[in-house]
Amino acid sequence: MYHIRFLKVPYLSRQSSPSKKGLYISSTANGVVKPKNFHQRKHSSAVLLHAVVTLTTDLGESFFYGEVNVRLSLYQDNKDNYESILCTKTKKWIPGLRALPFEISISPNLLEELADLKNVKHLFVKAEAIIDSTFKDLINDMDESKTSDCRIVFLPIASCNFNISKTKYSSTIDWSIKYKNDDVRYVIRHLSIGHKKLDLLEQTGENIERHLWDCGVFLVDHLVRQSRTTMDFLKSLLPDRELSNKCPLQIIELGSGCGTVGIALSIIFPTSKILLTDLESAEDICKRNIALNHSKLRARDTSVSFLAFDWKYETNPPHVNDMVFNTTWDIIISCDCTYNVDSFEMLTGVLTMMTTPQSKFLLVHKERHESEKLIFELLQTRNKMFIEKSHQLAVNARADIWSLA
Repeated sequence: MYHIRFLKVPYLSRQSSPSKKGLYISSTANGVVKPKNFHQRKHSSAVLLHAVVTLTTDLGESFFYGEVNVRLSLYQDNKDNYESILCTKTKKWIPGLRALPFEISISPNLLEELADLKNVKHLFVKAEAIIDSTFKDLINDMDESKTSDCRIVFLPIASCNFNISKTKYSSTIDWSIKYKNDDVRYVIRHLSIGHKKLDLLEQTGENIERHLWDCGVFLVDHLVRQSRTTMDFLKSLLPDRELSNKCPLQIIELGSGCGTVGIALSIIFPTSKILLTDLESAEDICKRNIALNHSKLRARDTSVSFLAFDWKYETNPPHVNDMVFNTTWDIIISCDCTYNVDSFEMLTGVLTMMTTPQSKFLLVHKERHESEKLIFELLQTRNKMFIEKSHQLAVNARADIWSLA
């Protein structure tokens, strides 16, 4: 899977004449994105929407090496989840690229309509890959070990909603994008949970714990399929429990990140108590995502919450450890946490304190390097656990259900 990312969140500039220098954009604390020299501009009718995107792996360690068309579109978010495209542009990503800049011209009439204060328009920009017959995946072409049915997935991305504002000066008109509060720091992913849409914020920048990771997306996709494989997976996870919405479960996730898996499970198991845990650095983004999807959980008995919990549990406040260690958990989840071998001792140590005979430990992992094998050895020797069932989620991603021996 490759993640489409914004290297620069969408912004506006006035198209300058050939004799004028380009305009430079800055972000302000109140969420307004505007040119630094906007006071000195002379009036011109052409305005450009800018964005810079890239195609990388979830950790950002490599770029997509192939050819694919990428489309950038300006949408209006209307009532009843209806979205309309106002303008769009498609460009080709080719091998060797690290960034793909976009410029879309917005007509003066459309700008005036979008900036109408009497009828505020909620807008967003979406970047997505367009797969057609010309698609070339040079990575799979060069790797003969890949199966012929291996498909490359590109995860689309969208900006948070914004408004276009208009400010008049004596001889100038300033157009700018105004984000709500500090939403300029965030982008959004949309995942389908049956007939519902899960909205997940991730933060721009290099903070990996505040991004979506592959295994979380793969697991959610696997769980929402109404297939025999999915039902076999759920029966393996809870062999002695009724697989229905009336069955309350105690579920905890260790290393929840943005909250992808836990929030999705709260929709799949609507009567469950779900506790998402991670370091304090992930608290803000996870709580934002719980709040963002709150309307999908209304009128349900689901309890979804976040707790800052360090696997070096000796450093946690006593009440935090009590919440984690003094609850009988039906399902313990750790998703995409095997990338760091230095954390294995701490993770297995926490599991010894919280696993009971009725608990199932769901370890979802992507095969990234050889050193990951150590976690399986520790679970077998230190935690006395064994794998009851494994499910292949993707070519190099797997979900293992562990139980006490």
